[in-house]
Amino acid sequence: MADLSPFVDPASFPELYGDAERLARRTGALHRAKIAGPPVAGAIVDLAAEHLGKSSVGVVADLGCGRGATTLALADRLRRARLVAVDLSPVVLASARARLEGDATTRVCWLCTDFHHLPMRDGACGLVVAAFCL
Repeated sequence: MADLSPFVDPASFPELYGDAERLARRTGALHRAKIAGPPVAGAIVDLAAEHLGKSSVGVVADLGCGRGATTLALADRLRRARLVAVDLSPVVLASARARLEGDATTRVCWLCTDFHHLPMRDGACGLVVAAFCL
């Protein structure tokens, strides 16, 4: 039998989504952003910053980065982080890259690949964001 994607494998759910309280915080924050008007990328970055706290940030991956709205917000807010922006579409990835400016351009690695099969070792990232890519 083929390996299940972790996103559809119930055994992976605790690792991916955490406990009910963590999931409620995440979905609640995104819902508040949606109905209150601020960009959802901002809510995602707020959650990321809260999760990372004052720790050494390290590497943050933005899976399915699309046109880069979340990548740009992460680069702006998490200035100590190295970012890995991942998308399967080279055209969309090029569009995201073109939107990035300043010192952030040296902190972002652009990776054109399927995020189900990342060429990264386990534990390489301190935080992984996957917004609107399921």
